[in-house]
Amino acid sequence: MEEIVFTIDIGTTAIKYVGYQQESGEKVYQKQDFVDTHYGANGLVCQSPTAIWQKIHEELSNQTLPLCLIVLSTPMHTLIPLGTAEEPVMYIWQDTQSATVAKEMIHTAMGRDIYQRTGTPLHPMSPFLKLRYFQVHQSEWFQTVEQWTDLKGYLMEKLTGNWVTDYSNASASGLWNSVTMNWDSGILDLLKLTSNQFPLAVEPTEEFPMSACFQPKSPSKECRVMIGSSDGCLASYASYQANGIAMTLTIGTSGALRILSNRRWIDPKGRLFCYYLAHDIWVIGGPTNNGGKVLTWLSQLFLPDEKAIFDYLPTLYSQQGQATKSSLLFYPYLFGERAPLWDGAVRANFIGVDWHHTKADFLRAGVEGILFNLRYIADGLETAERIVAVSGGFFAIPTMSQLTATILQKEVIHADTNDPNFGAYLLTKQLPMITEPSHDEQHVYLPDEQLETEYEKTYQLFVTGLKKMYQP
Repeated sequence: MEEIVFTIDIGTTAIKYVGYQQESGEKVYQKQDFVDTHYGANGLVCQSPTAIWQKIHEELSNQTLPLCLIVLSTPMHTLIPLGTAEEPVMYIWQDTQSATVAKEMIHTAMGRDIYQRTGTPLHPMSPFLKLRYFQVHQSEWFQTVEQWTDLKGYLMEKLTGNWVTDYSNASASGLWNSVTMNWDSGILDLLKLTSNQFPLAVEPTEEFPMSACFQPKSPSKECRVMIGSSDGCLASYASYQANGIAMTLTIGTSGALRILSNRRWIDPKGRLFCYYLAHDIWVIGGPTNNGGKVLTWLSQLFLPDEKAIFDYLPTLYSQQGQATKSSLLFYPYLFGERAPLWDGAVRANFIGVDWHHTKADFLRAGVEGILFNLRYIADGLETAERIVAVSGGFFAIPTMSQLTATILQKEVIHADTNDPNFGAYLLTKQLPMITEPSHDEQHVYLPDEQLETEYEKTYQLFVTGLKKMYQP
């Protein structure tokens, strides 16, 4: 059998293993393990890095494929304290213990400067703000921690004996200066930490020999480990290489809009992230907390059960023009918000409610509020890209693809190729940036010219209200 590139994607809820034939890219193996998450008081959300490692160790120990290269994909914004007496825990992006610290800093000159240097928005997801919270509110414990790492550094030390992370995950930590490509000395001084307390950062394509003390049961004698990148960046890379489309939009329970760029670009208004992927490839965009979970809430509120809305939406939008006749607006921040507000404390709002509004009006306003928020993120990208590749359960209904095209004023195609595992495999090829899209055989949804003008008017009302109610 041809030698295998074995990709491991550790997400928030699951670990996905996929084996690809090294040359052809044919998928020959696939498996999934689930990850447990602990929710505690004061916004604590954490996982066990030890448990994650044990699952990976077991999988590799039992693997009989001829592995030649292992590539890692890990989630952004993880933080693990090392050297304490306790069993290590991993604080993940959902942890909001630092919400107060984030709110105090986000609109200050210091906060804006830190964002400009790092490209990581000031939000409780940021490891920098988690460290700042521990420094201020748990100072005695904070001083006992010898080292701090992300999940990539933790796993690389286990697999190779090298305590290293990749530039991509480092650039999403809020601690990494993505101009100088080093741990930011000013931020570390503020935290009273040194760069020696963090893993060495290297290119995502850097390879390391596997530790002699750990080898999978594989015929290959020279299995190496490529450090890889972050899951979000690799998902964008996979979609781009498969379709040639730089802009991607995913809406599952939450959502994210991203664009690949050949240059570092920091939003002057602080609405977007800018993370390193590979040499001359950056991923710029914004994640939202409020995607399919908002539809579930609307369905529970107005329909028989949480799934009924997916059967109801095609009927809701079957009569062209109805969606733009209501004066009702919805700001979909049921679960706080990352982009564009970066405020975990914000909450949702229906605006313009009066006696004549119906169930259908509330449902339409809910759906359109999700898309108006994403349009606002897209406008912040200031890009001339005219096509967006979409994926996720939200787009299982063709009506939603058409509505998205009209509201975003872009051509929409379906591209369910945004798999971080596939992106990790493609990283081993070190493929160049594509210049032309390759979606000729795919169905393209075009903006509805009859509705586009009306939706633009409603969107501008949404933006006016957004700035008035939510932005300082």
